[in-house]
Parts: sequence; C-alpha cells; structure tokens
Amino acid sequence: MRLAIGKGTITMRVLIVEAEEDERLRLAVVLRGEGLSVRAVASADEALGALAREGSAIQVALVDVLLPGLSGARLARLLKERWPALRVVLTSPFHLSPGQLARLDCDGSGYVDWHAEPAGLLASLRGPRAVASLLA
Repeated sequence: MRLAIGKGTITMRVLIVEAEEDERLRLAVVLRGEGLSVRAVASADEALGALAREGSAIQVALVDVLLPGLSGARLARLLKERWPALRVVLTSPFHLSPGQLARLDCDGSGYVDWHAEPAGLLASLRGPRAVASLLA
C-alpha cells in the first residue's frame, strides 16, 4: 500500500509479530499482495530487535495477543512506550469483545481478528496514527 503524502508516495512498512509460522507467513503474503512492505518475526524479543534497528522505518506493528514469553499485550504497551508514533494493532485467533480488549490494558491499540478479510486487515493498519507517523 502506497500512501500519497504531498506530491510523493511512501510504502507502508508493517512489522508482523506472530509465533505461529503458518499464520505469520499467511499475514505476510496477504499484506505483501496489497503492496505493503513487511518484516515478520516470531517473538517479542525479535520485534524489539527489529524496531531497535529499523524503528522509524516501520509505521505499524501487528502483534498477536497470545505470544509466548512476553505476551502481545505487554509487548504492545512496551512498543507504545518506546516508539510512541508506532501504530500497534493487536490480533488474536479468538474474537475478543470490547471488554476483553479493555482488560488487556493496551489503550490506543487497534484490534483485528486473525481471520479478518484482507480489506478489514488493511483498514485496521491504515488508522490515523499510521499516516501521522509517515508525516513525522
């Protein structure tokens, strides 16, 4: 996905943080097919390393809530603390209600169901913070 900024365009860069290899690959294929630049990792530690190296080049982190070790919810809070301009979108193989999302205490994070159609997935990634971080 290329975003028009003034007279130029920028390809949105997404970091996928998903422990399940099949799901990580599926998400990467879908997002690349939509024209996004994708970096996919399997753990919170790998995500923190990727952002330490490429932080300003990544606009969105798509984070599985059920990561082993450091949970996706804890990772989301840490990412927002260290990289405030980064849009964090949580995902889960289970449908989470608004109440369940609130209990994760990840204020400001978006959410998209694992099984969302590509259009729904893209809409969740395109949130206003993603565009704002491209302009910063």
